[in-house]
Amino acid sequence: MFFLKKRKRIIIFTALFLLFLGSFLFVQARELELNYPQIGNFSLTEDSIDLPAFIKYIFNFSIILIGIIAFGGLVFSGFLYLTSSGDPAQIKKAKDGIIASILGLLLLLGSYLVLEKINPELLKLEKEDLETIGIAILDDLKLPDDITGTWIELPVETRIVGVKGEEYGIFEEKRLERIRQNAEDTAEEAELVNETSKSLASLAGECNCNHGTNGPPCSVPICTGDCKTKENNDGSEECIDTCQGLCCTSDPCCDVRNEIDKEKAKNRKSSDNLQSLKEDLFNEKIDLEIEIEKLKRTLEIMREDCPLSLTMGRDNYISLKDYYEHNEEEAKEMRYWDEVKKLIPMSYADFYCSVGGSRSGYFPNDIDVPSQNEIETSLESYGEYLKITPHENTISCQKTIPFGEIVDEGLKIANKLLKKMFNQDDDIKKAGMIQLQSKLIEKIDKLHLSINDCLSSHCTPVCECGSNCNGCEASHCAGGNPCPMGEINRLKKEITDIYEEIEERKDEIFKIIDIDIPTYLEGDFKTLTIWIHNCIADSEEIESGWILTNCERATGCIGPDGEMIENTASTQGGSFQIPALCKCSNIDECKKNFPTLKDKKVCSVIENCTEFNFFCCRTKLAE
Repeated sequence: MFFLKKRKRIIIFTALFLLFLGSFLFVQARELELNYPQIGNFSLTEDSIDLPAFIKYIFNFSIILIGIIAFGGLVFSGFLYLTSSGDPAQIKKAKDGIIASILGLLLLLGSYLVLEKINPELLKLEKEDLETIGIAILDDLKLPDDITGTWIELPVETRIVGVKGEEYGIFEEKRLERIRQNAEDTAEEAELVNETSKSLASLAGECNCNHGTNGPPCSVPICTGDCKTKENNDGSEECIDTCQGLCCTSDPCCDVRNEIDKEKAKNRKSSDNLQSLKEDLFNEKIDLEIEIEKLKRTLEIMREDCPLSLTMGRDNYISLKDYYEHNEEEAKEMRYWDEVKKLIPMSYADFYCSVGGSRSGYFPNDIDVPSQNEIETSLESYGEYLKITPHENTISCQKTIPFGEIVDEGLKIANKLLKKMFNQDDDIKKAGMIQLQSKLIEKIDKLHLSINDCLSSHCTPVCECGSNCNGCEASHCAGGNPCPMGEINRLKKEITDIYEEIEERKDEIFKIIDIDIPTYLEGDFKTLTIWIHNCIADSEEIESGWILTNCERATGCIGPDGEMIENTASTQGGSFQIPALCKCSNIDECKKNFPTLKDKKVCSVIENCTEFNFFCCRTKLAE
């Protein structure tokens, strides 16, 4: 065993020594001073010495050397076995040596075969010449031959008005019809419930513990005890009375039970219908909220992702697209909202933002925002310039287009409608239609439970002994009306109150849908869209050169009232604040054309809605 361990150490030491020797020779990079013997078909010459060749030579040499050592160990161990003369220790030593030698040879052969089978290239150590890669240097930079432009649709008017036959649009016609019909159906069901509940309360009032017009009394007493005659010592008889009432059975409302069941069946049907109406209206509420949020998201894109200064109206886009096509260039649009497959025909308040193509818009994100002092100084200088040179070129903004404030008013109406549909409040005078539907369903259930409590167990059984004391006999049930009429009448009144609130909420929803929304769409909103269109497209009525300018870019221009549009706000947090003169309530011309905005001081839904206001401006050339 010691011989085996020693032999292993010798083999390992020899292999490490040969590897170290090869590395040393490679690092020294000296010319060969010896003639290396040929190993197999491979030999080293002065012309073929390099690192791969030297390693391959050492590898082949090591394989042969290790094989010789293993074979020598096998021969030596065989010799020991033959000369052991029956000595057990020598025989064991010889066997161990033979086994170790055979295992060494198998390990050597196996490792070579494994490398050959897994990846033969591991045994082929050859130097590969690296391919030289040329670097092409462009003489000049050429623009693409095909000029393209890509714009993303930002539907505002389409998102507000909706397209007929489509499911999107805040004030889409079918959506409003469904909400209106839901309110009408709810009011009809509530009226029926109110009448049925009054009838149930009246029928419950007819229930009686000792009442039965079509036969025996509705309630029958159950008696216990007995009546027995006892003879006294003087020969007289005495009636021993232990007779008493146990309970009353049967139905104290037996005379009106059929009518009660019919009215309750009507109420249950109304309750099911109200539940269905509530679910439908809740879904309409969710869809309407989603539409509002999508419109607000579109406006955020206009303000943040695609600054208002780069936003293009639909008329501008159509003109630009015609220009591209005329010059055999490509202009295409993309949808931001997949469900908006088409815009309203002839919509003027839908916008586009350049997002790509070989000719696309660019807006630096690292632009330095001027300080308040710099802005005020610049505006003062520009104002002095206008006074001194009144006939030089100036930008005149003669019309205000309060786009942001008008859209905010539309969302205010939409939120008002939402509040009439859904407003969580315990006070029914403030609750929305959905809450009123839930409350009415709840009161129906409670009323039915109270009616079900008209039980004979609330009656008092009366039992008496007969005139001859010949037994305990049932007389009648006392107690009058067994129903909790106080609770029933209270629930009846609550149902009436809810019904009246549902009628009022229906009228409010009708007013919003039938009056407020059409007035808004046909009034201020329509005027807004026409003015956006006229500012760009109506060249017959307005001189060419007009542009749609947002409030920020209009700062320093001449406003509709003949005064320079100044920035009266400040820069906060690195963002430009909109001047107060962009508010419609601060512009006489705007208040005249949009009277509904004359008292509007704050934005109701859209944060800083005046940022979305526009001016219709043109450059006034020197005379």
